[in-house]
Amino acid sequence: MINITQTNFLKIVVHTIFKKQRDQQHSICEFENETLDLEARIVELLKKRINNAIGIESKSFQLKISDFNEDSFFRYVDDIIKNNGDFISHSKGIAQRLAKSQKRSNIPGGYIFIIKGKSFNEENFVIALKAEVHNALSLKHTNGKVDIQFVEDIFLSPSTKFYKLGIIYEENNANESFPNNLYSSLLFDNQFNPTLNPAEFFSKDFLGLDLNSNDKILTRRFYDQVNDFIYDQIENPIERIELTSLMRNTMKYDVSDIIDPESIRDRFFSRNDDIKQNFSTQILIDYPRPFVKNTTLLDFSLKTKKVFFPNKVRIEGPEDTFDRNVQVIPIISEEALNELLRTNSGGNSLILVKGEPYGREA
Repeated sequence: MINITQTNFLKIVVHTIFKKQRDQQHSICEFENETLDLEARIVELLKKRINNAIGIESKSFQLKISDFNEDSFFRYVDDIIKNNGDFISHSKGIAQRLAKSQKRSNIPGGYIFIIKGKSFNEENFVIALKAEVHNALSLKHTNGKVDIQFVEDIFLSPSTKFYKLGIIYEENNANESFPNNLYSSLLFDNQFNPTLNPAEFFSKDFLGLDLNSNDKILTRRFYDQVNDFIYDQIENPIERIELTSLMRNTMKYDVSDIIDPESIRDRFFSRNDDIKQNFSTQILIDYPRPFVKNTTLLDFSLKTKKVFFPNKVRIEGPEDTFDRNVQVIPIISEEALNELLRTNSGGNSLILVKGEPYGREA
């Protein structure tokens, strides 16, 4: 992992990316033809922002490079590092690639920083940082009076919400194939959601990185897909809850550091050959082999258990004590309800909810 504070920034250029308009296929750029003066305060601020961002474990991902075609982000980076051609020209190509990746009108505009640098270990790197603009207020004291001013086009504030970045840096990875045997890459995106494909415009379409090469993302996606599969395939609501609970326990308590999708299929659905076959065609096709379990993106979700009902009703509580304190019992008759009331030993509350429980939020 690269430490940005222990690097030198050699060249920086900033281009403008405009928000896509209705009559456009994608965003457009406004290019600069000069690099920035490397004022010490600006460089230190950039280093601080970048280093803080890539240190956020749930939003920063080490990924593999999957797109290394001629016009890919990687090829521009490789040429910049090897001094093949003009830095400004290559930076314009990177900015244009970002603009072409922004095909939805709800993606904000902003500025794209292209930074060429070298670590103290003589490893070269290139950073592409997109900074979105926002507004703020400024407080000034003038002649004993307090004046609040509206400030437009603020960017690179401490809030990581308003920027995302990709880094490709030199690193020897002998067991990988080209170009990952020569380079490593990092993605930071505070708004990244591993379950939403539209969020991939930056990581995949622009940077050309493989999201499924990261264990954190792979674990979260697999967990969500299996839960969706259980909801779609299992009709009995109690069995549905039992299986989603088993999936949670597998992620949270299983001592193995490896997730074996085929083993989960056999454990969860051994009684139904049709569902096992559906799991193979719908889930195993995306996860054909075991992978390392990393629950970083699931840790928050695994702390709370929820049971969802129709009409936006849900019951939730601490995962560790939920099953001891909450029982979901479908009432199929008046006799069953009377029996439950008769056997209630006291100290409990009965809540009658219309509809069967779901295994996930509907």
